[in-house]
Amino acid sequence: MKALVLNAFPASEKHSEAESILKSLLIKKGWQYDIYTLRDMEIKPCASCGNCAVRTPGQCSRGDGMKDILAGWVRSGLVIFLTPISFGGYHSELKKVIDRILPLKNAYFTVYRGELHHENRYKPMPSLLAIGTLGEENGEEREDFRYLTERNAVNMLIEDRYAVAVITENDGPADMEDHIAKALEEVG
Repeated sequence: MKALVLNAFPASEKHSEAESILKSLLIKKGWQYDIYTLRDMEIKPCASCGNCAVRTPGQCSRGDGMKDILAGWVRSGLVIFLTPISFGGYHSELKKVIDRILPLKNAYFTVYRGELHHENRYKPMPSLLAIGTLGEENGEEREDFRYLTERNAVNMLIEDRYAVAVITENDGPADMEDHIAKALEEVG
């Protein structure tokens, strides 16, 4: 299986351990993976132009690093977000990527779980794993992060194939590995 890792961690030593543990666990499970370090890429904000739905279906007209990310997304069975948690949400670099996945959808709508959503252009969509880091334990931010990931999974129409791992500054390497391993088990 193939995994796409979207690393939104800022350049710092404290986050590299989570990425190293993730890589090791993916290799142990036999996953191949591509990692995109978002801070090193040019990802423009969505222009909300609608071209990806109508004029150039499935292709964004922005012409930046999203072309590679979208191609990798379609070829993957698992998409992994690595992000610091800020006010219960994703890092801004990851948020720009999520805002730009509309080319993976088509212009038609479907009712999913009683809500109106764009249909997926490519099926099946990959499973989703969000790995977030918190400074100190904050139950409210942790739950907001879980809920945000759940809502993104619903928007991506990926059923119940998502998981969340939250790592705090008090977690040692063994705790980090345990959290990430459990979340990987949940998504397959």
